[in-house]
Amino acid sequence: MLARATMLGLAMAVSGHVSASEALIYAAVYECNSKSINLEMVQICSTQFPKLATRAADAYRMWLTRNSTKAAATENACEQELRAKATSDSKLEVDAVRKQMNDLKKEIRSNFQVRVQVEGASACDESLRQLETGSGAMDLK
Repeated sequence: MLARATMLGLAMAVSGHVSASEALIYAAVYECNSKSINLEMVQICSTQFPKLATRAADAYRMWLTRNSTKAAATENACEQELRAKATSDSKLEVDAVRKQMNDLKKEIRSNFQVRVQVEGASACDESLRQLETGSGAMDLK
């Protein structure tokens, strides 16, 4: 878990040069922000499909029960990595990494919103099932 979080610096450094690093970058952004990203997803599902609101809240609580310690440790590791980067790189470079991470977090949200518009409640059902059961990529390793 923490080793993957420290890949953030490497992933961000090569992102402009290697397109294969995109998956690694998205994974790093997800892991560094998993609590807020999953909460936003639950809110989207609850807003678009009010009948799913109780299930969505319960699914998020189940995910938190399994992942809250790992999520906090990963968020902390990401922040430490950025602080370490700040001591070795210029503030502008670190600010650029933070901006890119924030932009990618917004993109993850936007992509999920589009998916919900296209697939309807089935997109939420699949995502909520992953939160409930720990299957798929949403649980932190």
